[in-house]
Amino acid sequence: MNRFTASVCALAVLLLGAAPFLPACRRATPTPTAGPAEWLIPADKYVFVERWIDVYGGSIGSMFIDFPTYEFDQNSGELKPYIVPPGTWFPLDDLSQLKVVYGRGTSRTGPAGSGANSKVFAITALPFTETPKDDTDVLVTIERVDADGTVHLKRGSQQIVLPPGQSWTRDGESNVEWGGVKFVIAARERITNYGAADKSKIQLTR
Repeated sequence: MNRFTASVCALAVLLLGAAPFLPACRRATPTPTAGPAEWLIPADKYVFVERWIDVYGGSIGSMFIDFPTYEFDQNSGELKPYIVPPGTWFPLDDLSQLKVVYGRGTSRTGPAGSGANSKVFAITALPFTETPKDDTDVLVTIERVDADGTVHLKRGSQQIVLPPGQSWTRDGESNVEWGGVKFVIAARERITNYGAADKSKIQLTR
């Protein structure tokens, strides 16, 4: 409340009584804004989220794709990132800032061909939006993670909430564009929250 507003409110209280004017005076008080959400997952753990799209048909034609760049064992919690994208990914000596690992994969089956490829991303700050691929025209953004490992994300404009151990799935056709060429693909898509895993089980390759 600035000095002018305070003076007006004080004068109103003195001359006409407090009750009719106090609500307006209260509304002039600034409301504090909330800060960024606190990261509540233990420092020795991270959350593993994976989006996998299996293309099995459509106008895109048959081809062979290669190759996966990571392996995650949901039973043991072991993560083996063989190849990671250029940049500051998986610092070898310090994983203290690691919050989420995002696996992004594509496979082809049936008339669409065969094989699989994938990338894995080490996320140290949220929100995080994946890089575009030719198997979808809808990107996923990881917005936040709750203390129990529940992941809040957006697939395009669609809000999805995934508790640990749960998946979101879709099966159907999509219109995609890659390299200026438009295609129709038939695909099964799965987004899975594997929950919290131990950082000590990330097997880094120097």
